[in-house]
Amino acid sequence: MPLPPLIEKSCVVCGLTYMPSSQRQKYCSTVCRRGIATCVECGKVFTRKAKTTGRFCSIACWYSSDRPRVSVLCAFCGDTIVGRADARTCSRFCAAEMSKVRRYKSCAVCQKALPENAKERRKFCSRACAGVSSRHVLSRQERNRRWMRKKNYGLTHGDFTQMLERQHGNCAICNTHLQTTGNYRNSAHVDHDHATGAVRGLLCASCNLGLGKFNDDADILDRAAQYLRRAS
Repeated sequence: MPLPPLIEKSCVVCGLTYMPSSQRQKYCSTVCRRGIATCVECGKVFTRKAKTTGRFCSIACWYSSDRPRVSVLCAFCGDTIVGRADARTCSRFCAAEMSKVRRYKSCAVCQKALPENAKERRKFCSRACAGVSSRHVLSRQERNRRWMRKKNYGLTHGDFTQMLERQHGNCAICNTHLQTTGNYRNSAHVDHDHATGAVRGLLCASCNLGLGKFNDDADILDRAAQYLRRAS
């Protein structure tokens, strides 16, 4: 049975009349098929990629929308860049040049100088030092904790340890002793300002969640304290 002849159709997105190439074609162009959207960060009108529901026109807008941006120095050229806390270079050129630089100049265990012809990622001077290091490998959970603190708040493990020492190992609000591993209720949580991204201190899980429930509003917390005093 012969197929019916093709006739002109109206695009379901823009309404323009077009001659389809098949009976099932519903759009006049690839732009209409993918869809046109407005970036929620910068307001730029852009064409979505195929089969996506993207809200941002670029990765830069995605990063700037929900992640704190800080000023850091490029590890290769030294220029100041504004970006994520874990940003290392200002451009692809600097990133490519940094990949050619040998990262480790001394052994990670005994601090002995590595030979000049050592490979870029070599960390140990001998198999003995590599064996010593393998016996002190961090657990996956602890590695994830350190990576997330560095990624979300820009805190290195040294910064985290110093902050914990300044608080004498206790929560900054309820004075509960904090643990760095194990029990979730007493583990140390990084408290930060959601507006600026600045780190304020270390809290236990209950205090950290409590501040979030009160929307970090000091006036509401004062009224709650007055209510408890009147009721007691």
